[in-house]
Amino acid sequence: MFSLKKHLEAGIPEEKLVYIPNFIKVENFEPNYEPGDYILFVGRLSKEKGVLTLLKAIKGLDIELKIVGDGPMREEYEKYIRNEMITNVTFEGYKAGEELKSLYKNSAFVVFPSEWYEVFGLIAVEASAYGKPVIGSNIGAIPEIIINEKTGLLFEPGDYNGLREKMKYLLSNSSLITQMGKDARKRTEEEYNAELHYKRLMEVYGKAMVQ
Repeated sequence: MFSLKKHLEAGIPEEKLVYIPNFIKVENFEPNYEPGDYILFVGRLSKEKGVLTLLKAIKGLDIELKIVGDGPMREEYEKYIRNEMITNVTFEGYKAGEELKSLYKNSAFVVFPSEWYEVFGLIAVEASAYGKPVIGSNIGAIPEIIINEKTGLLFEPGDYNGLREKMKYLLSNSSLITQMGKDARKRTEEEYNAELHYKRLMEVYGKAMVQ
């Protein structure tokens, strides 16, 4: 696991480390396996989130990209799409509640192009819970969440050509989007539920008490 590896590199003894991933209340996420007519990004509009890579990748594709979120780089990104004459990008701003739920459920898939070492990709887990495949960067904990070619696709961080090819691949196969979405939902139910998280915590507490 990525987080364990980083702690080991910092010199913490392996026997003192236990990896317990976060969880979501999966039952609160109603999946929709039908591919929508846009690609979705959800996150902070800052350099490390890889938004510029995504904007470069989406240029020229015959599908809309909806960007949900706000941040210090928003004006620069809006200027970039104007200068590059990219007409298939919409900045939705900050969304929450039913609006965000609807954006997830009606998307084709979600892109998580982070160029930073994410410890846990909550956006990727939530997208999977809604039954959506995720195309994500092969960095940090992201490949622990996305099973390449099973629940989504991985690309090398910063490689906009590679990302474009992954998006085109999914867009050309709607049945694959549906199947990956179902596999993503199933894995989220199995690996990121509250019951399993509680069980893992209790195991750690139990071992600590007998030492």
